[in-house]
Amino acid sequence: MEITKDNAFDLGKNRTGWFIGHFMDNPNFKTEDFEIQFIDLKKGFSKESTKINPNVKAVTILIKGNFELDFPEENKKVVLKEQGDFVKFDLSSKHIGKAIKDTRILTIKWPSVK
Repeated sequence: MEITKDNAFDLGKNRTGWFIGHFMDNPNFKTEDFEIQFIDLKKGFSKESTKINPNVKAVTILIKGNFELDFPEENKKVVLKEQGDFVKFDLSSKHIGKAIKDTRILTIKWPSVK
């Protein structure tokens, strides 16, 4: 049995919060099965995802704050307001993430692909 303790903020500080996935050098955190991001975002943060791959799925879970995901090609917006609110989606089209308040989110994507 292998047991590893570390810190998600420390591991993800140079990878916009991503700390498990194909991109990790440490074999304890390197996998092509999934990716995990744990990140704090300041109010006003906004970023458009340009990676499109309909074979990749994602779930974003709100830990605290208020976070909006806009899917312009789908004409759909999802607002995460309550702790535990989440959205599951695939990466078949662009999306824009916005922190309406200071926010902490956890995102899991699968599989982890280059």
